Amino acid sequence: MTKLPREQELELRKKLVEIKRKRRKSQFGRFMVRFMNILARHVPGGYFRARLHRIKGVVVGKNVWIGEEVYIDNEYPFLIFLEDNVEIAAYSMIMAHSRDLHLLEPGMYVSDLGYPPSPVRIKKGAWLGLHSIVLGGVTIGEGSVIAAGAVVTKDVPDFALAGGVPAKVLKYLPGSPNFIEKEGEKED
Repeated sequence: MTKLPREQELELRKKLVEIKRKRRKSQFGRFMVRFMNILARHVPGGYFRARLHRIKGVVVGKNVWIGEEVYIDNEYPFLIFLEDNVEIAAYSMIMAHSRDLHLLEPGMYVSDLGYPPSPVRIKKGAWLGLHSIVLGGVTIGEGSVIAAGAVVTKDVPDFALAGGVPAKVLKYLPGSPNFIEKEGEKED
């Protein structure tokens, strides 16, 4: 994840909040986003669910498949980017905002912090396993696989298998410059 100077990061977050306010001024607009989310979570057909999330405001590429009960952020759907051929297994969660504990100062409570938005980008060909969670400000690399139950809090490089809480790179997949083929695993 590219780190910006603190002042630039706070300014960017203020601009994102302003964009959100402009996009959803009316109560009806907020209702429609929530309604589309409920509909997208429950209708059959993974490709159809992807279309419904696109209507909700998520940036969705071609041939994206979304499993049942996948929750994609209601507050900032326009900060979620799903590139081509992404697959998201059932019961996963993608959030574009969470509390920023870096802003916590002595004497403050966590509840005093806001929910600053940060974009989430899942690059083409990536796959999220069952019950995985992706938090704001994360980029999942091209062709990467996120193991079931993983909580992704930091960027995952291209063609990597990541898992755990918090998710760490477990190994690199073929296609990665870091991939090492073991002697006993060669294909004929």
